[in-house]
Amino acid sequence: MASGNRKSFDWENLADYSGDRPSVQALESVIENASRAQLASIRHTYSEMRSIANKRLGRLGKSEFRESAAYQQHRGGFQKLADIPKADLAKAFYDVQKFLAAKTSTVSGQRERRDKIIAAWRAQGLDINRKNFSTVMDIMHRLRDQKQVYGSDAAIELADAALSRGYNLSDNLDKITDEQLASMLENPEESMDAMTDMSDAPETEDILDLLGW
Repeated sequence: MASGNRKSFDWENLADYSGDRPSVQALESVIENASRAQLASIRHTYSEMRSIANKRLGRLGKSEFRESAAYQQHRGGFQKLADIPKADLAKAFYDVQKFLAAKTSTVSGQRERRDKIIAAWRAQGLDINRKNFSTVMDIMHRLRDQKQVYGSDAAIELADAALSRGYNLSDNLDKITDEQLASMLENPEESMDAMTDMSDAPETEDILDLLGW
């Protein structure tokens, strides 16, 4: 490896993901030219970072932020070192560093982000709060993915209608079609009122049947 590369790569702080991180291309060059001891150091550091990252994912998965992009993108966990070919090690190293560097990789970071979004939306006159935030965001993500055009106020109304009736809409969104969701957004109270004719823990399929969907 060229002396310039040795100087530009911080061997003393391989796990420092808080500052500037080397690119995948830079890591590939370093790994390709690393001595046996240096490669062992990189592999050991990856394993340490993977352990921390997977613990963070475990906490996110058990929190109200299990639908967050940070969790969903890596919910399967980061690969074991033994399963990573040398040719893929640079990308794996980069990905786990990038995840750990993001504030949203922790529950506390997600809460900080949530509170900033809530404050910004409330400043615009929207009635969003910690109680309805997760459901509202789940609805908004679904609308974005399906390219449906509804405002955040409609998502908030539907979330509040569901929450006020003790219905976990977030856990059932995948059972609702785009057309059904559109109808629920247009008539949130009427849609959720259908639940009053059912048992305490209605299934989504029962609600849709009652609504004639």
